[in-house]
Amino acid sequence: MNFKKSRIAKVIGAASLAALMAVGSFATVFAATPTAADNKTITFASTQGATGTFKGYQLLKVVNFNKGDTTTPMKDVVYAVADDSVTTFFSATGAGGKAGYSLDADMQILKGGKKITTDATETKALATLVASAVADGTLTLPTVSTTVSGGKQSVTTAPGYYVFVETSGTDGEGTQNGRILTKPMLVNLIANKNSTVKDDKINLTKKIVEDAKRVDASTADNTDDVKYEVKSAIPNYAENTDFTKVKYSFSDTFDGLTYKANSMVVTVGGTKVDATNYTFTPATNNKSFTLSFKADYLKTNQGKAVQLNYTGTMDSPNVTDTARPNSITLTYSNNPTNLSETGTLSDNVTTYTSKFDILKLDKNNAAIKLAGAQFTIAKDGAVLKFRKVVGTDTAKTVTYVYDKAGTVTTVESDANGTIRLDGLADGTYTVTETKAPAGYAKLTTPFTVTATAAKNAGGEPTGVFTHTSVTTTFSSMKGTTLTVLNQKGVSLPETGATTAIALAGVGTLIVAGGAVFMILSKKKKNASK
Repeated sequence: MNFKKSRIAKVIGAASLAALMAVGSFATVFAATPTAADNKTITFASTQGATGTFKGYQLLKVVNFNKGDTTTPMKDVVYAVADDSVTTFFSATGAGGKAGYSLDADMQILKGGKKITTDATETKALATLVASAVADGTLTLPTVSTTVSGGKQSVTTAPGYYVFVETSGTDGEGTQNGRILTKPMLVNLIANKNSTVKDDKINLTKKIVEDAKRVDASTADNTDDVKYEVKSAIPNYAENTDFTKVKYSFSDTFDGLTYKANSMVVTVGGTKVDATNYTFTPATNNKSFTLSFKADYLKTNQGKAVQLNYTGTMDSPNVTDTARPNSITLTYSNNPTNLSETGTLSDNVTTYTSKFDILKLDKNNAAIKLAGAQFTIAKDGAVLKFRKVVGTDTAKTVTYVYDKAGTVTTVESDANGTIRLDGLADGTYTVTETKAPAGYAKLTTPFTVTATAAKNAGGEPTGVFTHTSVTTTFSSMKGTTLTVLNQKGVSLPETGATTAIALAGVGTLIVAGGAVFMILSKKKKNASK
């Protein structure tokens, strides 16, 4: 009996000890609450060497957990809201609740009754909603931040669910350059994590179309058409983006050109876009335009290539600038959590015109400048048309501005003996004198002036022109001025002036010889009588 009691006591004692040990073990396992030693680190890295500032907004905090191993340091995690505004956010009337998100009794995030942790699309969508709610003040959450510099940076913070948002950033070259800030990320930070920052970038290029070539610079005559091609892409924005707030707009400003009405053609993803999908607004004088896509079209065509093709017509202004730049700017929303923030991209191209002068002087006295000399200017066999523009300067300098619709086909030297020709492309021009100054011989042989555009290493015009002409007895070219000489007397062929004088002398001798012969013949006849 004593033996049985002793044995029972031992069994009871062992059971009690086991129970106590179990209780102690349970307390050890489930009594763990996070301390600073349990903080976790997230490391952001950029393959492009980008720089960006990231803020982390804590949605749920860890209040209890079971310590695990190095692979899974936290098990059986118990969460609580990081702020009371989170409860409101996930309620039926909150932004999250209205979008179908909720929290269950275990603080698991659900969408339509299902956990979203394995659904990347829903995770991204929720992250965008949370970021927007923080931006508008609906959510007031504990915040941590770090700056990615030189492509990599880390932040260590208390464990829990965070939404990390990039609030500012540049690309690896230190400029915005079409970069879209990283989309919001929902992270369950209960273990150290690495996150690669994936930049979404767009570019903008503008080119002049010359047959099969695409160039940055060209030459043209006044009133010529210049064809343009612009390329970019529609950015990829975050899930749940309100595209009615997205800014994506092109603006073009013409300098020395005018937009050619009805020339705009828009293609997206290689398909021509119907005009109902975008808003095109040219200025009343066609000196600029804006083009923006409609919200629904942007939403369904994210990531696709955009191309604009249109034409500008070279102006024929009274005062011509040889450089005619044309620039385009793309303004786009670059912050997925604040669509009112915008970035810009710009590109420009330039078309150049040339100019040269004709100076009329007396051949025997260069100080005498000859007015009233008239010429035609031809290119490729066709006589060019001009507009006569009288300057506002004291000398009332006259300039003949090339214009296909002009009515002047004969240009005339002014009181300074000068003819100024403006608004011309490169090429060879034939200068023919049609009327000499009063009392001077007209030159019957035309001159040629060749305008050659200097080019850069890529073979494109730089805006600098050289003018050349074959030097003759009556003409020479220096810089941009063709000097043409006249001498008094009857009209002379330019290349045979000396010969003509010699022939005139010979003619005089012949006449004189004839007269002598007649006199001698008459004397001989009288003597024979």
